[in-house]
Amino acid sequence: MSQLSITVGELRELLERGEPVTVLDVRSPADRAEWFIPGSTHVDVHDALWVGDDRTLDELALPAERLVVTVCGRGRTSLLAAERLRRRGLPARSLTGGMEAWSLAWNAAVVPVPKAEAQIVQVRRTGKGCLSYLVGGDGCAAVIDPSVEAEVYVDLARAHGWNITAVLDTHVHADHLSRARTLAERTGATLYLPRQDRVAFPFTPLDEGAQVAVGEGTLRALRTAADPTNLSILEFLSTRESAPMAELEQATKMGRLALTERVNDLAQVGLAGRNIDTDHVQSTSGGVALVGLVGSIGEATAKTLAEALRPVTR
Repeated sequence: MSQLSITVGELRELLERGEPVTVLDVRSPADRAEWFIPGSTHVDVHDALWVGDDRTLDELALPAERLVVTVCGRGRTSLLAAERLRRRGLPARSLTGGMEAWSLAWNAAVVPVPKAEAQIVQVRRTGKGCLSYLVGGDGCAAVIDPSVEAEVYVDLARAHGWNITAVLDTHVHADHLSRARTLAERTGATLYLPRQDRVAFPFTPLDEGAQVAVGEGTLRALRTAADPTNLSILEFLSTRESAPMAELEQATKMGRLALTERVNDLAQVGLAGRNIDTDHVQSTSGGVALVGLVGSIGEATAKTLAEALRPVTR
């Protein structure tokens, strides 16, 4: 941290460790209403700061010894706020790049897949909550719905001894920040997208039932008629060579039961007009593991998907 600023990475680490810090949002109420850092405090001083009101923030009650991180859209208004708070003797810092930078912050966690030789790493955009996945084994990997910088996935794959050979987007939306094309170009991987005519660049189309090999596992695409330009599910099936067919069938059945429950939950939480970003559920049986990666889906798709899966799981 510099004297007056703090980076997104530094703030994220403080919050993840549970350090005492007050995140003070100084944007307008309208900007705050769109989205904000969870746990932050809002004070409507944006206009007052820019007209030079020296009394701005003087009466705001804040702990004297606790770090205050001021936040705005791009890091300029928050710098004014931090300067005024420091005049009061408070340990204040401005978030460099503001909410624009926060939207691209990320962290990663391994998704446990018992009884499977493959590994799955979940990458989460901290600011927006978008989830992407790195699925790898036997020296190669696939990336699903990449939404942070390409080098993040390249570095994670390298740390596991994988080369990225496939990049998949489960959906093509105007509001979806995709790094799939950039990542595919960076790594030389095959780019897979749902079959559609929304993009002009080359890609390999994924239809219902299409399969992509990833090490000793396979990704299988499932989609629904509710939104034919989306992949509703990418099943990742990982099997050991010795796994009998009965175990394969049991894992598939239990995995799809879990998927049905998950999409039913999604369909019942007031999703009209919104999309749900990639999530996952999993099942294991003997030497078989099945992980369902639920793509970005809306309420109608979730309901249709639940109906489509239900006959398979009875």
